[in-house]
Amino acid sequence: MRVFLAVLAVSIVSSIVLWNFRLAHHIWPAHPLFATTLIAMICAIATQQMLSEKRSERPDANRK
Repeated sequence: MRVFLAVLAVSIVSSIVLWNFRLAHHIWPAHPLFATTLIAMICAIATQQMLSEKRSERPDANRK
């Protein structure tokens, strides 16, 4: 559940930053909403991968 909440928080924060600071408009001026969605998704996937790898390295992670 912690990994899910962390991924959710990262995707929300990245979306807010990209949209409110108009970074997505600078990255892809024709489609800023699509740019926001793609970049937030990439950040969420990267966070998921990093946290899942750290969790699998712990010895007590295989109990549940």
